Amino acid sequence: MDFLIEIVFRGIIVRFFGIYTRYYFWNLFGKKFTLKQLKGKEDTNSQYSQDFLNAFVGLTIFCLLSYFIAYLVFS
Repeated sequence: MDFLIEIVFRGIIVRFFGIYTRYYFWNLFGKKFTLKQLKGKEDTNSQYSQDFLNAFVGLTIFCLLSYFIAYLVFS
C-alpha cells in the first residue's frame, strides 16, 4: 500500500507540478526549454539535478496549492 501511495504522490503529483511549473516559469521569462530538457532526459549527468529540482518545486507548489484550497474551503 505504501508503494502505491509513493508512486501516486511522488511520481505523478510532485513531478507533474514540478516539471510544468518550471516549464511555464521559464517560458514566461523568455527562456525556451523543452519538457525533455527539464526532465533531464537529454543529458545523463543532469538527470539527477533536474529530478531533484522538479521534486522540490513540485512539492512546494503542491503544498501551497493544498494550503490555498484548504483556506478557501474552511474560511
